[in-house]
Amino acid sequence: PPPAPPPPPPPGHIHVKVGAAGIAFADCLQRCGLYPGSPPEPYTPGYDACGTVTALGDGVEGYAVGERVAMLCVWGAATQHLNFPVGTPSKPHGSKSAPFGGASRIAKVPSSLRLKGDGEVAALVLNYVTAYQARAPWAAPL
Repeated sequence: PPPAPPPPPPPGHIHVKVGAAGIAFADCLQRCGLYPGSPPEPYTPGYDACGTVTALGDGVEGYAVGERVAMLCVWGAATQHLNFPVGTPSKPHGSKSAPFGGASRIAKVPSSLRLKGDGEVAALVLNYVTAYQARAPWAAPL
């Protein structure tokens, strides 16, 4: 039988079909159970992702079905479908876990960004920014 369709997004969330999730040192630590602030197991790891909006939850404004978005999830990105909160971050796995989502952790991918696919965009979210900050003027010289 075909897989069941993903559940609709709850209020304040967008549903994203994930095209690619990044892989960084933080993801390796999550998979080993060593990343601070991770939710209790079992949970879906994955720090960052890029994909396409496929549905909007009630009350969501400023996003449209079909738009590409890049997300800094902290956890939960290594999946095919993701309901991402675009307003206030949520803590669906308990109060001891790090917040998930929020408006400051998602960006629309401009059509003028000439990259080959979602994987290259996902690499910008955490890996590129980390490398940029390491070489920025305020960073210590190598």
